[in-house]
Amino acid sequence: MKARIAVAGALLAVTGAAGAAEITATATLTSDYDFRGITQTQGEPAFQLGLNYGADSGIYMGVWGSNVKFSNTEDWQVYGRRPSTEVDVYAGYAGGDAEETFGYDIGAIYYGYPNGTAGNFPEVYAGISKGFFNLKLWYSWDYAGSGDTAYYVDTNFNLPMANDFSFLVHAGYSGAEYHNNKWGRTAGMGEYLDWSLGVALDVDGWTAAVKYVDGSDVNSNPRNLGRFVFSLSTTLGGGE
Repeated sequence: MKARIAVAGALLAVTGAAGAAEITATATLTSDYDFRGITQTQGEPAFQLGLNYGADSGIYMGVWGSNVKFSNTEDWQVYGRRPSTEVDVYAGYAGGDAEETFGYDIGAIYYGYPNGTAGNFPEVYAGISKGFFNLKLWYSWDYAGSGDTAYYVDTNFNLPMANDFSFLVHAGYSGAEYHNNKWGRTAGMGEYLDWSLGVALDVDGWTAAVKYVDGSDVNSNPRNLGRFVFSLSTTLGGGE
């Protein structure tokens, strides 16, 4: 909690001294909060809001939040109260030129569940991008507060098409020592592959998207099987 307060305080201090052109706020309404192929809301809708500050130097930081609803396992009776809210803080550095050569991105994120009693964890990441393609590696030494390590590798393609449409392709692989269901979020996760295919439409600052999400061996939760996820989002700020 102290770490989240410290980073959030730093963000507010920076944004207070920055011009509005360097700050963006993104609001999203989605039919399901999909995290690496696994539902975080049991197939129910989620409202998500993020605030991001990006400096000309490439340094960025932000706060992002969503409602959550994890599976109702008996472990919650042992480990404590299930959270209903997720609040993440992150900071990083992005450089290079994805159009001319390669772009790169390194940073850290802390996943927090302020009204729960378990599951907070840190993660670091590093990625490269070229044109409409990016590849990123994520690593945590305390995944889901379990004390075990975990990593995730994902690649994404965002292919522009005619009439403000784009084709979305995602594939990810998760590997972990974390195999227990300590707090119900990714029970029996182990190693698995997730993927999605979708299409997005950008109109007047709004993005509507639909994707089909599936994977292998994500766990026994039927809500993680092949499913469509719809979302509507808009981003404010960032203009000169």
